[in-house]
Parts: sequence; C-alpha cells; structure tokens
Amino acid sequence: MSPHRTLEGHRRGASLGTGWLVPVQRQSRRVVSVKPLEHAPRRFVNLTYPPQKRVAKRRARPAAGNLLRAQTGAHVDGKAVAPEGTVALCLSNGHGEDLVAAQVLRALYHHTSSWLHVDVLPLVGIGSAYMRLAQELALELHQEPATSNASAMPNRVPSLCLLQPRATLPSGGFIYARPWALLRDIAAGLFRIVIGQWRRSRYWLHEKSTQVPAYMLRSVRFVVLAVGDVWPLFLAVQSGVQHGVFIGTAKSDLYLQSPAGEWLFMQPYPHRWTSDRWVYGLNTSEASRFCLGAAARAPGWHARLQGCWRFLRLLLLDVQYAVFMYRRYRIWRAPFFWRLARLFEALLTGSSVYLPWERWLMRRLGTAGVYVRDQLTARNLSRLDVPRVAPYALNPMLDDLTETADIESHRVHDAEPFLVVAVLPGSRAPEAYRNWERMLSELEQALTNADDIRLSLEVPVASTLDCACLGGLAQKLGWHPTNHSTEDASRDSADVTQESTGEMLYASGGHRLRFWSSQSSSESSLVTGNPLKLCLQRADLVFACAGTATEQAVGLGKPVITSPGRGPQFTRGFWEAQGRLLGPSVILADPQREHGDAVSKAVLRVCSALRDTAQRASICAFLREQAALVMGQAGAADYIAQSILQQLDKNQEDYVVGLA
Repeated sequence: MSPHRTLEGHRRGASLGTGWLVPVQRQSRRVVSVKPLEHAPRRFVNLTYPPQKRVAKRRARPAAGNLLRAQTGAHVDGKAVAPEGTVALCLSNGHGEDLVAAQVLRALYHHTSSWLHVDVLPLVGIGSAYMRLAQELALELHQEPATSNASAMPNRVPSLCLLQPRATLPSGGFIYARPWALLRDIAAGLFRIVIGQWRRSRYWLHEKSTQVPAYMLRSVRFVVLAVGDVWPLFLAVQSGVQHGVFIGTAKSDLYLQSPAGEWLFMQPYPHRWTSDRWVYGLNTSEASRFCLGAAARAPGWHARLQGCWRFLRLLLLDVQYAVFMYRRYRIWRAPFFWRLARLFEALLTGSSVYLPWERWLMRRLGTAGVYVRDQLTARNLSRLDVPRVAPYALNPMLDDLTETADIESHRVHDAEPFLVVAVLPGSRAPEAYRNWERMLSELEQALTNADDIRLSLEVPVASTLDCACLGGLAQKLGWHPTNHSTEDASRDSADVTQESTGEMLYASGGHRLRFWSSQSSSESSLVTGNPLKLCLQRADLVFACAGTATEQAVGLGKPVITSPGRGPQFTRGFWEAQGRLLGPSVILADPQREHGDAVSKAVLRVCSALRDTAQRASICAFLREQAALVMGQAGAADYIAQSILQQLDKNQEDYVVGLA
C-alpha cells in the first residue's frame, strides 16, 4: 500500500496541505500509519513530493501547543475548541523593507478577526522597525477601552517574535553599491548568517506545525510574507508554505522606462536637463533646442528603421547638449554615454526589470498575491504571465505620512517668516554623520546669499543617531545654540501634531537649525513621535541624501534636491539610479564634479519660486502628478492585508468544501 493512499485515508485526523511536513512511522513494508503530533517522530516526509525523497534531520522538538497556548483554552462540554487563526513568517532585507513590512503587519493585526502570530526574520540589520511595532501594539492593547468584549480578548492578543540570526554587517546590505565591501561582510560572518537564515526559513513550517495541537490543524493557516528583492523571495519559496505574499520594493521598471512605458534610452531630451533648469538657470527656450519631438509610428519593419534613425538623432543631440554645457557653464558631461548605458541595460533585462528566474519564483510562491510599487511594473509582470499581480499602484511607504495641510497653503506660524528646508542625512551611522557635515557645507553659500529669505533647517533624527553628535558637527561650521521660549515652540508645532518631541535649536546669520527627535532615546521605551513625519509635513523643500525617506518626500509631493555621497548606501551610483526612478520630482545637483555651489543655487531658485503664489501652485500640481505616477498612493497596507485575509478565507472555504 502506497504512503499517499494510506495518508489519504487519515485525512480526518490531520490537514495535509501543500508543503506540510507530517511525521510518519513505518510499521512494516506495507503499512504506514500517521502518528499524533504530540509524539516524537522518526521521519519527516514532504507530502508535496514522492515519499521518502526529501528527508529532514531529526531535530529537538518543542512541547506541543506552546505556540498557541495564549490563543487556546476555550472548551465546550469539556472538549477543546480550535479557533481559526493564522501563523505568519515575515522576511525583509533592509531598513526600508522593514518599515514596509511593519505597516502591513500592523494592518493585518487590525483587520483580522481571529488570533494572529507572526515570526519575523530581518535579513539585514536587527529589525528596529519590528521592535517599534511591538511597542506600539502593546501600547494600543494597554489603552484599549474597558468596554470591549472581554471574552474575545484572548483571540486578539498580538503575538510577534523576532527570529535569529540577526546582525548588522559593515556594508549595511548594500553590497552592489560597493563591491569591495563584500570582503568586510565575509570577515564579519556573512556566510554564517546566510546559512542560518536559510535553515531558519527552510525548517520554519515544520517547527511551527509541531507546536500546533492535532485538533487545530484544520483551523490554522500558514502564510509567508516576503518584502524586498530576490533573496527573501527565494527563502519564501523554499519554505514550502502554501500561501505566499511578495511585496517588491527594491525593483521597478521605472529604472528603465518612463511612466508611459517608453524606454529611457529613447526619451526625447538629454539626461538631467530638467535638473539643470533649477541648478544652472537653463531656460525653456534653450532646453527646447535639444529636445526631439514625438514621431508617428510606422507599420512593420519600417518601425525598426525609424527607431534606429531616431536613436542616432538623439545621440547627436546629446553631443550638442554636452558641448553647450561645457561652453556655457564649463561643465563636462556625457549624456550620450548615459543613453548607451540604458540601452545596454534594456538589452540585458528584456521586457521587465525582474529577471526570468525572479518571475519563476513569483509563479512558485503561492496563492496570496504579488504586489509591486508602481502600475507600470504591475502591467509588465501581468503581460509576462506572472499570476495574481495586484493592478493597483499603492505604496506602503506613504501610509504613515498622512499630510495635514496642502503645501500651497502651508506656512510656518512663526513671528518672522521662515521657509522650512527638511534635511535628511540618512539613518545609518557613521554614514549619516558624514552626510550631515557635507550637506551643511553645501548649504553654507545658500545661507550666506539668502538676503531676503530666512531658512529654517529641520532635521529628523533617527533612533540610531545621536542628536548631540549632530549638534556638535553643526557648531564646528558656525552654528551656535540658542534659547527659545516654550510658547514659541508650541506655536511652531501647533499646526503639525499634539505629540511631544525633543528638539534642539541653533542659529546662524538670521537662519535657524532645529533637530527633531523622539522622546525616547532607547528602543525599550514606548515611542510617541515620528520625527520624519513631522519634518516632511512642515517642509517647503527637502534636501536629502537618503533612500526610503527621499521616496517618501517625493510621494508627498515635496520638491527634493539630492547630491551624491560617499556611501556605503548613498553612493554616486545609488544617487543616479534614484534619479531615474523618481524622475523630474528630484533635482540632481553634483557639487563634487561640477560647480561647488550647485546645491546652494538650486535651493535659492526653488525657494524664490515657492514664495510666488502662482509658481508655487504650478510646481505643487506638477509634483503631485509625478508622485502618483512613480510612488503610487497611500492605503497599500490596508489593501494588502485585506487581500491576504480574503484569499486565506477563500482557500479555507474551498478546503472545507473539498472535505465534505
């Protein structure tokens, strides 16, 4: 008798879903019996494959029911009742990915009607975002009104567990930006961490299934959530969980195509000419000389000849633009090399930035869905037969940054008018300290030449940075501490939030520097404020050298200026790729290879335009339109959570109908 036939007869005793590792014990050559999950098994056979083909090693087994002890305990007529619930594994590989995953998990906790247990495995870093999520959930549970149904409370208690291994590597996970940093990561134990992460995700389903009592197998649903790029996607697929979710945040077809679907190497204007309008004052009439109008598409093979001829004409215009910039501003730039590089990338990647093996993993992932960051990428993946791709352009990065007022009507309610410039140096030390010192130096000439404009530089300090260290670097560059009254501080922040945040004020030449930080200095205390949210809501202009924070500023429709840094994250390559992703919403200034006052000129020109009501309205309308195209809209976390729960409920109903 085959093992599959014998196990089919024991369906009433256990739920045998795809990828479940069920203990079996061979009694004879022809008899295979299913033992209860409470006993120690001799062999674990993956029922997705032929029997005894994939055998796992015998491991130390935890006591049955430890996982769900807080959620179980209900009895009817002396018999245990199995409430429906979900056990999830969350994989994310980066600081921004941790924030996105935390938003989705928060929405899952709020929308689910049954108990939910989540195991989190941060693949890069120690998972600070998940620690803050656990603190916020504990605070919400503590502040829940006493009038709620007490009998339902055990099923609603949030359960979140951080798994090992977790470590912070020297490169911060940005090996592609600095290839030589791979050697430092290997010396710090990269291989040990990668193997540990693989083993943890590979045997996670088995470990959790052994902790579930046998009478609850039919009501427990397992799901895996992968956020990031191909590494968490691969770990999610090889975990064997039937229901899988992938949220792609690291890749987008906007790196190679425009929001309309046109290839960047065929765009009708030279590279960075929109930024040159703000940095060097290039007017529209001068820029129009180097733009190539759209041409009607010819049928058949004529279209290919027409495309080749158009590409050659664009290369010629790039050469003319390079000569013009050198003669006018003494800047050597090669936009034709940039166009050839985009052509080479398009030939390598094909019709989508997701490579064939990544699309194969998406097809193997499961039934819960694939969510990408923009509508162009979703449309291309659907055309390439990737199933269950969400058609909506929603971005979880924007869910926690709800704007309280329009940028056109927003003014800082100070005694004297200030234009607020949010400065984002990043969140990783020591790179953030180097970025901060360089950014202050690049803004020095703008502060000196701003005759009739008073600037307020506001810096959101991440929990990983020291506010006093940032203040000490500012004092070296001429800023000095100043005292301010509590009434002024409350009036400044009255239009933003009612939460209390710590702040430090500095002054220099009539301008102001303010650091915003959370109340808590340790991660073990409850966090009550979001400094980044406060600064972005107040900002008229953003000067950024960060990754996720820059994208969030663009998503809110703020004008953003960026300049390249030394890394390991915000390198020149990362800066250029971010400019391609966000398009004309970002002003690219390069004071290192071009004019040293490039950032100062861009800041002064943008501030002068924002002071004019008509230009401000036009700029804000354009930035909102671009933000919707490249960053999507808020509400992604709720949409993803509801989609996951609906898919799990549908599969559960189909399984019950199949048993009947």
